[in-house]
Amino acid sequence: MLSGNDVGHRVVVRRVAGERDGRPVYSDILGELREWGDELVVRTADGRDVTVPRALVAAGKRIPIPPDRRKAPQLPPERAVPGPHRSIRTAELERVAARGWCGLNTEWLGGWLLRSAGGFTGRANSALPLGDPGVPVAEAIGRVERWYRGQGLSPLVQVPLPAESALRDELLARGWEDAWGALVKTAGCAEILDAVPVMAGLPEVVLAAEPDAGWLGRYHYRGGELPANALAVLRTGEHRRFASVLDEHGDTIAVARVALNDGWIGLTAVEVAPAHRRRGLATHLLRAAAEYAVQHAADSAYLQVEDSNDAAQALYGRAGFTVHHTYRYLRAPA
Repeated sequence: MLSGNDVGHRVVVRRVAGERDGRPVYSDILGELREWGDELVVRTADGRDVTVPRALVAAGKRIPIPPDRRKAPQLPPERAVPGPHRSIRTAELERVAARGWCGLNTEWLGGWLLRSAGGFTGRANSALPLGDPGVPVAEAIGRVERWYRGQGLSPLVQVPLPAESALRDELLARGWEDAWGALVKTAGCAEILDAVPVMAGLPEVVLAAEPDAGWLGRYHYRGGELPANALAVLRTGEHRRFASVLDEHGDTIAVARVALNDGWIGLTAVEVAPAHRRRGLATHLLRAAAEYAVQHAADSAYLQVEDSNDAAQALYGRAGFTVHHTYRYLRAPA
């Protein structure tokens, strides 16, 4: 529990935020403890001072300052350090995401990251422009085409927008097809914990270093069964965890994957069994991911969601996520 000795330190405070069905509902606040007394004052990452009556504090603890954000060996040395979720540049955020979900084979073309993984997921099988390719764009596109055809794949480029609008226009002019895309959304972990209440009455979320058979059986990429190489892709990333919710029979009814790096947590592969939807399980998973992030000194969260997924848009909007940028996948002509 916290005390006056924690003033000036980074803490997480769990407070009673209300009541539902006769049970208390909790929310967490992450930030610097500024005052201790009958009321606690916590300054959050966005500069707000949140006052909590001490009588409503259910729990609290000091948490470590985020560690130095080191560069991954596979990234170019000029990588910029990510900043707060509202101010991070598009290329920097895409670098973070690329470290959380990787290809099995990678190669750098200047500042372009080429990734392949037998075709499982666009993120693991596309070229990602993060900087200058070091050669004229026309030559870079030609090299991308040859590299992917050499991997037995149709050339695919993940184009962050609006940052790479000129590259998108160049690819379209060359006959490339706009295939599909998504919104990239971000939120502060403290905002998520403040907005998403503890879901009383639901089974706990279990976080494991490896996906078990129940997790793999519940996750269906784009509605289909997982291919043979899916497990290898899911295991990529520096610090990933597989979240599961089990029912009273031990069956896996909801899953998600989280990846932690550079002070960010990424949420992917969220799926809830059809028979258990509308119970708040996706929200339950989201809160567990944010709690895990805070415990490991991560300040910000990101995710990718298709703009046609209205249910997910509503869920993430309520949790404080806003659109940071978008991306489109462009595919080379056959």
